[in-house]
Amino acid sequence: MFTGTLNSTEPDDATYWFEYGTTSGYGLSTPQKTTGVGPNFPASVSEFVDGLTAGAAYHYRLCSDVPDDKLPQSCGADRVVTTTIGHDSVHGAGTYWKPPFNEYRSISIKAAADPGAGTVDGDYTETGYVFTPSGGLVYSGSGKAQCLVADGNIAAVGVEVFYEIWGDGYVGVVIQDNGPSGDKWVFAPYDPSDGCPQPSASWFDGSAGIPGDFVVHDG
Repeated sequence: MFTGTLNSTEPDDATYWFEYGTTSGYGLSTPQKTTGVGPNFPASVSEFVDGLTAGAAYHYRLCSDVPDDKLPQSCGADRVVTTTIGHDSVHGAGTYWKPPFNEYRSISIKAAADPGAGTVDGDYTETGYVFTPSGGLVYSGSGKAQCLVADGNIAAVGVEVFYEIWGDGYVGVVIQDNGPSGDKWVFAPYDPSDGCPQPSASWFDGSAGIPGDFVVHDG
């Protein structure tokens, strides 16, 4: 995962991307994205990149541009990161609409872990709408990954989430990466005292699983 911070002397929407490669000539770049930034509002950004060689050194830098040409396109300093071996990660999103209860839920995960060192880092967001007899309930939540275990194309993540309506809580998610299409995910029980959910294909027996678009990397 590449990380960086955007700063600007002008308040604006900045387009940003990372350039990267095995030399300081880079040669590759991530898709361009947009975020708000200003003099007193630096923006921390990150991007997961697939297809890197394990145990190799990569150069990368953060670049940005603003659409109104107040400031020229610029890139930050060259940084070097070495990819690890035995590093699990998962990122992607999934959404579903569940009739007849008119329940909508959408999740997004970006998480990585080094099982050998016992470290994990990553973000989780969830939004939803649930129809009730008295109207509708709209909610959102965000949190940090507490655990991540990958086994082949399946990853299990435990997250501590803060919901605007309900407060703090814990969510478990198990994800199955089936390549270009057919990815699935399900919610799973998660309590930190019980450890992380297990990345097992049994979660997806039969027709179980909600459609999504995820990438799982096992080591």
